Amino acid sequence: MRLPLFFLFVTPFFLIAKESYETIHEKFSHPGCYEQNRDFCQKVHRIVLNEFPRAYNPSLVNTEYGYTLFFRFDEFSPHQQKNSRFSCMTYVGCVELNRSFIPISNIKVLDLKSSYAEDPRCILFENQLYLFYNDIDIKEPSIRKMKMAILEPKTKRVLEIVDLPGGKKRVEKNWTPFVYQKEGKKGLYFVYDLSLFQVYKLEKHQEQWKIEPLFPPSITSTQKELWEKEFGSLRGGAPLIQIDGELFCFYHSSFYEKKPFWQKISKTCFYHMGLITFCEKTLEPKGMLPFPIFYSDAFATPRGERFNKWVIYPSGAVYNKEEGKVLVSLGENDRGMLILEFDKEIFSKKLVPIEK
Repeated sequence: MRLPLFFLFVTPFFLIAKESYETIHEKFSHPGCYEQNRDFCQKVHRIVLNEFPRAYNPSLVNTEYGYTLFFRFDEFSPHQQKNSRFSCMTYVGCVELNRSFIPISNIKVLDLKSSYAEDPRCILFENQLYLFYNDIDIKEPSIRKMKMAILEPKTKRVLEIVDLPGGKKRVEKNWTPFVYQKEGKKGLYFVYDLSLFQVYKLEKHQEQWKIEPLFPPSITSTQKELWEKEFGSLRGGAPLIQIDGELFCFYHSSFYEKKPFWQKISKTCFYHMGLITFCEKTLEPKGMLPFPIFYSDAFATPRGERFNKWVIYPSGAVYNKEEGKVLVSLGENDRGMLILEFDKEIFSKKLVPIEK
């Protein structure tokens, strides 16, 4: 009798490990979700670094020879800091990739003067790299705030670290940077809250960085309301990229669900990726995908100690105009890195115009 009982309790765990996105949750098995993702993503590139095999949440920047990939990696060492508990220390590293997404350089760990830097998002502006990330407040570690590191593009030497102004909460994350041209002049901007579409310009005045609100049109549409009701609020993701007069924003959402005891007693969280586009001139919302973006072997990275989370987390995007390719870099299950490759023309067939 022991053998049947063994398989009764163990088999569900094996089934979970082999599940596809359609079977992970009923919301992802909707026929419309399948149809949207059929023949959508052209290629999936899994990036594995021998030195940091569990690196995740990568951001991508175009270079002369390929791409620079920034990523987060964790060193698990449970500890306390000023009465705040941490399960690990977190760092940001980078590596150069060629056009085939093969590493062609040594890995560099950025000198961010911290052991708690998380989730880099990087853009190139005025021949310098601007890296957004979140970090603890050293005086009160339970507080997380947003920072920006300015890097020299070739050496990745940190030139300046900035505590970004504009925080409103004790824990700040997911501010999304982008370059935007207003009145003929390009500037550095970020989306503070995507669901409310709060946008700020970031500029240096007399050696001090300041922000100025942009006041773009709000995102009010039936599509957005339906998405947030079904899949969760729109939250920060990859830096916005310009494609043929539109800004493409690959964002993330999440929702929770409780699971039966034999699937581990825990509240399970599902993170997934969506896409909304804006008019480049007016910042009015233009189009939106009605369902999350999935790809072959989505969620395949083993979850390890974070068994109660299924994660697809976009953190980088690049448009290669010459090839007509859109690349999206993402973290999977908090321990894997992927780059998805799309044909630019496919989006016109998948996006649904936003009704005003």
